[in-house]
Amino acid sequence: MLWIMMWVGCSGSTQPEWCLESEIPYNYIDDDCDASTPDNDLDGDGFLFPDDCADRDPTIHPRTMEIPYNGIDDDCNPLTSDNDRDGDGAGVPFDCDDEDPYRHPNADEIPYNGVDDDCTEATPDDDLDGDGFGVASDCNDRNAESTPDSPAFYSGSIQWLIAEDWCSGGYGAIEGSLILRSPLFDDNEPKDLDPLRCLCVVGGDVIIEHEYLRTFEAFPRLRRIEGSLEFARNTRMYGFDAFPVLERVEGTLRIFGNTELFVMGELPALTYVGNLQIEQNLALNDIHALSSIREVGDEVRIQLNGNLSNLNGLTSLTRIGGDLSIWSSVRDLSGLGALEGIGGTMRLYGTPMTQVNGLSALTSVGGLTVEWNASLQDLDGLGSVQTVQGDVRIDNNASLADVELPGLESIGQTLEIRNNAGLVALSGLDNLAWVGADVRIVDNPLLATSTAEALAMTIDNIGGSTEIMGNAP
Repeated sequence: MLWIMMWVGCSGSTQPEWCLESEIPYNYIDDDCDASTPDNDLDGDGFLFPDDCADRDPTIHPRTMEIPYNGIDDDCNPLTSDNDRDGDGAGVPFDCDDEDPYRHPNADEIPYNGVDDDCTEATPDDDLDGDGFGVASDCNDRNAESTPDSPAFYSGSIQWLIAEDWCSGGYGAIEGSLILRSPLFDDNEPKDLDPLRCLCVVGGDVIIEHEYLRTFEAFPRLRRIEGSLEFARNTRMYGFDAFPVLERVEGTLRIFGNTELFVMGELPALTYVGNLQIEQNLALNDIHALSSIREVGDEVRIQLNGNLSNLNGLTSLTRIGGDLSIWSSVRDLSGLGALEGIGGTMRLYGTPMTQVNGLSALTSVGGLTVEWNASLQDLDGLGSVQTVQGDVRIDNNASLADVELPGLESIGQTLEIRNNAGLVALSGLDNLAWVGADVRIVDNPLLATSTAEALAMTIDNIGGSTEIMGNAP
C-alpha cells in the first residue's frame, strides 16, 4: 500500500520529497520523477547501453562504420580493428601498408619487386651490392666489383650446358665466346638461359644454333658483344625476344639459314654492328627489329630471303662503311631513306624491283653496280648521288630505259654500261664531268651510238680509254 501511494504521488502535480534532482542512468528507475528524462539511450541514437558503447555520443553505435586510425571504437565492436586493418599483427605507423598483410616489419624483403616489404627503408630492394647501379643496369648485383663500366670477367668460353647459377660467382662478362649449339645436348630441349641473366659483355662471339629452338627470351643485361652475334641454322625458330639492351656488336650480326624465322624480336638499343648479313631465311618478311641501327662499320649483305620484299626495318641507318649488297626478293629500298653514305660498293643484283627508290639522302658511294635486274625500269632513287669513288657498272638490266643519275658529277674509276636490252637514253648523266679511268658503253642494242658518243664528249676528264661498240647504229 505504501508503494502505491508513492507512485501516485510521483505522478501527481506535486513531486514527493524523495524524487531526485537528476536521473541516474541505467538503473531502470525514474529517479527524477520525469518520464521524459531517458534512463537509457542517453544520446538518442536508437541503441541502448551496453550495446551502445558510447551512449553519450550519437555518432558511435553498432550500426556506425568503423573509422580507421582515430583511436575510437566507432561501431562498438572490439573485433573490428581501428588499427592493423590487414590483420598482420602490425599497426600504423609501424605497418607501412595496412591494407596488405604481406607488408609489415617482420616480413622478408623481396628484392627487385619495387615494394618495401619489411617497412624498413634501409633494407635495399635494388642495388643489393651497394655499387650505385640497380639491377636494371648492373651486370651482377651480387658483386660490388662488377659494374657496367667494369664487369667481372669469366676467363674462357661458355657452352650451353649451364645448370648452376653462373651469376652467383659474381661474374658479369665472358672473355671468350658463348656457344649455344644443339650438338652439345643429350636431349632435344634447349637449356634454361636464366643462369646467364647477369651477363653484360661477351668478349668473343655469341653463336645460337639449335635444331629444336623455336623461340627464346634471354640476356636482359647484355650490352656489348666484342665478336659476332650469329643466329644460324635454327631450323625451327620462328622468332625471338632477347637482347633488350644490346647496344653494339663489334663483329658481324649474322642471321642465316633460319628456314622458319619470319619475324625477329625487337633489338631496341642496338645502334652499331660491324657487319650485317641477312641470308637464306626463307620465311623472313620483317626486319623492324633492326630499326635502331645507325651505323654498320663494314658490309651489309641481304640476299636469298624469299619473302623479304623491303628494308623498312633499317630506317635509322645513316652510314655503311663497306659494301651494300642486295640480291633477290627485295623490291623496295624506301626504308633506306636516312642513308647518307656507303664506303664500299652498292650492289643491286638479280632483284625483282622495278625502280630504285627511297635513297634521297645518299650522296656518296664507294662504287655502284646494278646488274641482272630484269624488271628494273629506272634509277631515280639514286638521283642525289654526287660522287662514286670507284666503278659504276650498269649491266644486263633488260627493262632499263635511261641511266638517271642527274646528281652524279664524278666517278673515280670506270664507267661501264653494258648489255641493257631496253636502254635508249643516257640523259640522266648530263652532269657527269669526271671519270678517273675508262668509259665503256657496249652492247646496248637500242641505244644509238651517237648518244653514247655524245655523252663521252660532254665528260671533261676521262682518265683512261673510251670504248663504244655493239650499240644501235
